[in-house]
Amino acid sequence: MRNMLEPDQRDRVVDFVEEQGVRVGLVSPGELRRLVLAGEFGELTHLGVLAQAFARGLLAP
Repeated sequence: MRNMLEPDQRDRVVDFVEEQGVRVGLVSPGELRRLVLAGEFGELTHLGVLAQAFARGLLAP
């Protein structure tokens, strides 16, 4: 989740291995919004982090 909120973090961690059944990708803020609204991104913990960031004014609507 950290990488979603840090736009300068473009490189994967060395030796990073995705969990089975989890897809990891880099998307723009607009694409992330589209994914959330379309129900394609629904990991509740991550949605909570996004909600906190939005509530604190760190993300634009």
